[in-house]
Amino acid sequence: MHNKFLIIKENHNLLLTHKKLMESFKLIAGEIVINENYDENQANLIEKMRHNFKKLVMVRKLKNLDPTQIEGVVNQAELALSEKKYQEALDKILSLDKSYFKIVQKFLEDLSIMIETQNADKEIIKYLKSLT
Repeated sequence: MHNKFLIIKENHNLLLTHKKLMESFKLIAGEIVINENYDENQANLIEKMRHNFKKLVMVRKLKNLDPTQIEGVVNQAELALSEKKYQEALDKILSLDKSYFKIVQKFLEDLSIMIETQNADKEIIKYLKSLT
């Protein structure tokens, strides 16, 4: 039990609020969608212009999403986050192609801290309930 308190204590300064975690994900979600099927090294001038325009004006689909496509995976991760199902969100994000890792790396670190803290919280609550 002492270990669980140590986990919470260590993560306290690094832990983002749920709201901040959601805001952080919304930023990277847009970047993930914008970078879908885009390779800067192979893009011609028109594709580069289109990509830069997408950065200025982001449009995301919200309905009829294919869960196997990038938009669908991002949407499912966002939904899981909104419901505080952090492990499910992590699994969805990790299912993305590894080329997106650079975009999601910092967010994954924050999400992992949230999961670790949430699990420690659950263990402490479970222990306290067993005492009654």
